[in-house]
Amino acid sequence: LKGKCGKGGYALLHKSQIRDEPVEDAKKLFRTGNIVKDLRVVTINYVKGEVGLSLRKQREKRKNLSSYKVGQEYEGKVERVVEYGAFVDIGAKNNALLHISRMSQKKIVNIRSWLNEGDKVKIRIIAKDQKKQTMAASMLDTEADEYMDRRSDQLKKMKNRNRRSKGTKGKKGESTKDGDGTEAPLDIELKSEIEYFEDAVRELEDALEG
Repeated sequence: LKGKCGKGGYALLHKSQIRDEPVEDAKKLFRTGNIVKDLRVVTINYVKGEVGLSLRKQREKRKNLSSYKVGQEYEGKVERVVEYGAFVDIGAKNNALLHISRMSQKKIVNIRSWLNEGDKVKIRIIAKDQKKQTMAASMLDTEADEYMDRRSDQLKKMKNRNRRSKGTKGKKGESTKDGDGTEAPLDIELKSEIEYFEDAVRELEDALEG
């Protein structure tokens, strides 16, 4: 780097590149003066005079999303845990998102009590967007996933109808035309959809308990 940028630089081994498992405190693993073997260069910034190093094994060549089929199961490893779910590495150029709602039929309060970086999991691809290069995954069985999809669709319909209701000049109790041309009071229409959704939730809970 000295000849390229005109000044000396430093090589950084970030804690995320020490091993596949999370590292909280690098000081517990290394001390000043330690000789570290098997390092490899992963990034070079000639302008800043910086070099990025890694001790992690180089990943295999990444596959295109076209290689993965919706409905197919794959084995992978949790790469990163976030508030709303986890990203799973199954060998694709982009990791698949496993949403918290698709991890278990049980209520999950803390994802890390269920999954952590480095955990090996079996997931099923439930959706992919070739244009955005994203994939959605699930650990639920097919029947549970189908229910979640129906619930998601119902919530979207409820939100859309609620937006349309707010956009009209009619007040609560006034009539509005539905998609089939029939008229129904706004408050009754919305209430019936909420009741429908709650009934569906109770139906699933009863099935799980049985």
